Amino acid sequence: MVVLWNHSIRKSIGVVVPRVSGWGFRHIVLGFGVCPITSDPMIVKITIVSMEMRNSIGVHWAVEVYTLSTGCWRIPTSKLPDKPVTVRWNPVVIDKFIYWFAFHGIEEFVKYGVDANKLILSFDMTTQEFTLIDLPNCFAHQSSIEFSISKLKGSLVLLEYSTNNEKQDCVIWVMNNGVPNLFSKLFAINAPYASIKILGFMKNGGPMMETQDEFGEPAAFVFYDLCSKDFNHTAIYAKGGSFFVDSYMETLLLLDYPDSSVFSITS
Repeated sequence: MVVLWNHSIRKSIGVVVPRVSGWGFRHIVLGFGVCPITSDPMIVKITIVSMEMRNSIGVHWAVEVYTLSTGCWRIPTSKLPDKPVTVRWNPVVIDKFIYWFAFHGIEEFVKYGVDANKLILSFDMTTQEFTLIDLPNCFAHQSSIEFSISKLKGSLVLLEYSTNNEKQDCVIWVMNNGVPNLFSKLFAINAPYASIKILGFMKNGGPMMETQDEFGEPAAFVFYDLCSKDFNHTAIYAKGGSFFVDSYMETLLLLDYPDSSVFSITS
């Protein structure tokens, strides 16, 4: 079950996600966005089913799209990329695109893990077409370094994490004018923490992040000041990996729909 919740009018709708039948390992990732042309909310479901075969891994990649206007799941008629990819959670929505950070293939990811070749997968909500965005070689083939994507002032940014003397740093790169394979360095964060994770960005461009001094200790919610380079603590602590930040836009979507009988949020 996926629940679409309009925070502005406090109304929610439950959407049943189809099950995947059959044998093999199943990797399912969802994405959500609102088409800027039709104002139609949609959920994108990517399913990768892999089965070990003789000396190889058989892969089946399937996509289903749910639109609120139709109330049903459909298979896009557009052609899928030739090669399946291993897609990560936490998609980023910018204008008409949903972006996921991904790795080339299944077999390569199973063999090399995060050292597998990296790329970005995009979904155009207006045409329902997928595109594979190759990263520059310095990113795509970089090993032992963690990457993720985020949104900064309407632009897609690539977050490059590395560890130096048991302290973690992060370099923020922005995709230039939406041109694939072209990224510029915005700034770097040299953090005095064993682990940092950028959760999002404020209007002034400063990152909001989760930090940890040592693994096992509570994580802290911290604001980073771009001018002073100070880490400003909020006195909010929680289990590592439990912080989440996202943006929303005030809208009347769901106003004409009844509240879900399965799930309702009242506070």
